[in-house]
Amino acid sequence: MPEGPKLALLKRRGFIYDFRRMIYYNPRVRKVFSAEAVEDHDLRWIYARLREPPRTSWTFYFNDPPSADVRGELIRYLSGVQ
Repeated sequence: MPEGPKLALLKRRGFIYDFRRMIYYNPRVRKVFSAEAVEDHDLRWIYARLREPPRTSWTFYFNDPPSADVRGELIRYLSGVQ
């Protein structure tokens, strides 16, 4: 699949795609985008999320907020990837 402007932007901003979990994540800024949210939203929406200041905990940008269990599992996984 060719790389579109949304994926190019995420890549330039240091996001890594995890094929197994279908997420784009950046450990430096602790942000996670679901592939579905990236596909469903426009470039302006992604820019707006990227401009939000990083928090001390991971921030998830999904179409539907992940459950506490899913967030916990992803945080444990991403903590090990770093």
